[in-house]
Amino acid sequence: MFVMLLSTVSLFAKVRLVHHIKLLAKGGTHDESNLQILCISCHEKIYQRKKPS
Repeated sequence: MFVMLLSTVSLFAKVRLVHHIKLLAKGGTHDESNLQILCISCHEKIYQRKKPS
């Protein structure tokens, strides 16, 4: 399923990223229920919020 999502990403005009909702390092998986397709801007916003102050 992960590979299928990546190939779907290439169909978009803008670059998209596959984001793991629960990080792999924290026990997340490549399961479809743990993945989101985001634009670069949205992906960066998520990681800005997760950075410790």
